[in-house]
Amino acid sequence: MQFSVEKKNVYGIFRSMRNYIYIRWTWFYSFCLCAVAVLACTSRVLAADVRVSQFGYDAEDSTRFIQAALDSGAKRIVFDRQKGPWITLPLLARSNQELIFEDGVELQAKRGAFMGIRDYLLTLANVTNVTLRGLGKSGGVLRMHKKDYQKPPYPRSQWRFALRLHSVQDVLVENMSFISSGGDGIIVSEPDEGGAPSRNVTIRNCVCDDNHRQGISVISAENLLVENCVFKNTSGTPPQAGVDIEPNSNVQYLVNVVFRNCVTSGNAGKDSNSTFRSSIPPARLCRCCSTTAGQ
Repeated sequence: MQFSVEKKNVYGIFRSMRNYIYIRWTWFYSFCLCAVAVLACTSRVLAADVRVSQFGYDAEDSTRFIQAALDSGAKRIVFDRQKGPWITLPLLARSNQELIFEDGVELQAKRGAFMGIRDYLLTLANVTNVTLRGLGKSGGVLRMHKKDYQKPPYPRSQWRFALRLHSVQDVLVENMSFISSGGDGIIVSEPDEGGAPSRNVTIRNCVCDDNHRQGISVISAENLLVENCVFKNTSGTPPQAGVDIEPNSNVQYLVNVVFRNCVTSGNAGKDSNSTFRSSIPPARLCRCCSTTAGQ
């Protein structure tokens, strides 16, 4: 009888130890899983390079995924090829980023959206050290839907730009196309009431096609180089120019603005238009540029 009691006590102790070890192991295993998940998320966010698809893809609206990538802190963000274009609402880029488009990849405005008269596809505002680059023969594309915006239910507007560069510094835009915006393909600007002009901007090997107001508008800039670009088929609302140089107030100015080896063609207005409201004398230069209409 005494042997039986002692045996039962040993078994009880054994079971208690087994349960204790099991519970501890379960806690440890769960902790490890959580740690791995946290590290995975952290590495994705802090990675020097990320693909937008790492955050998700929605064929109807990927705004939340794209903006999450732009807000991630990654230095290099790749718009990678999917089954269709990256459909989005207006987006904001951040400082110290390189935005890379794989060959032929499109960032496209969501149809039925952009009802605001100043809804821009991609805005770089008060940022520094940003590159927007397309890879390969086709480069990257920012596309809007001009014909939709020109009729109800859309309110009339000339400001639905594809790319807005507003008081930026050290920006490179290269091998990109800006198509069918509800305003300008590209605008380089600063606030009308004054502020920092856009400085040290290079736009190279780009195409602005079928935009509503201008191919490109330059409102206020210092050290702007536009080279090897094409501005064509602008139509919709005046001036309907390929290139428009137009400070809007006395505090906006142009310093060392150079257009080099650019082509303008098929624009409903002038291929190149200039209007100066600034009291600060402009300084600009065009080298080896051509127009089909000679304007």
